[in-house]
Amino acid sequence: MKSKNEKIFLLLDFIAVVLSKIEKKSKFQKIPRYILAEKNLEVILKRKVTEEEIDSVFFFHALYLVQLIAFKPLMNCGAEITTDEKEEEYFLHQIRNKGVICVSAHLGIPESASILFAEKGAKIFVLVEDLNSKIQKIFFSRTRKLFGLNPLTSFKKMVEEIKAGSRNKMFAFLVDRPIPNSKDVEIFGEKSKMTDLPFRLSSKFGLKVFGVSAVRDSKMKIPPKPSISNWKIKLKIRELESFRDMVRFIEGEIYKNYVEWNPFFVFPFTKIYEE
Repeated sequence: MKSKNEKIFLLLDFIAVVLSKIEKKSKFQKIPRYILAEKNLEVILKRKVTEEEIDSVFFFHALYLVQLIAFKPLMNCGAEITTDEKEEEYFLHQIRNKGVICVSAHLGIPESASILFAEKGAKIFVLVEDLNSKIQKIFFSRTRKLFGLNPLTSFKKMVEEIKAGSRNKMFAFLVDRPIPNSKDVEIFGEKSKMTDLPFRLSSKFGLKVFGVSAVRDSKMKIPPKPSISNWKIKLKIRELESFRDMVRFIEGEIYKNYVEWNPFFVFPFTKIYEE
């Protein structure tokens, strides 16, 4: 017999299943999200993707939206974040000593990493897109603040925060999507673009750069299955020495956890018009 807490998680997972079926019929910039998911995953995997894989992508994206609202309140009921103790200790030392720059991707639930470190005194700033949709702007602003994040919509504001004092601060970037003035890179064997802002800041202010990945510890991701393990997040932290290291870290984490990646974007490598 399932406990009351397990029933809560299964209900929320079921809601995510319903939302994923709705999202599967939606469009991004007039392009069906289904097609975007299919074409972008084919670039990563170098093969045709299955319907079960597509269903998993939509499920985990819908679950991400549900978890933005419910994850932190449910940490007393079984939702949890785990990390390697030595990685965490070294990371915390760097935060407290001088501050750090973090990079991640639209993968898993990256906001969850901020819960751990906000509770230990870190102030966390993240550079985000200035969304056109008022509803999206309100939703993401409010939910990210629940996780202890301080969203910034301009690079200038982030630089000002560093200049004001970087100790006990984290400065985060989601770098898998290109932004203006991004550098040419090769990722998944294809030409694309990725920002080097984290390493420009690192060079100017002497802050270390870390790659952070926060993905679900579930062993059953394809096909998607409602489970409390979908609410157990495994945090990975790696110090990155160079822009090339960052590209390889992002590439590797997306490849290993591709059904938790948000592929609903037109990248330079998106072969959307190919037959």
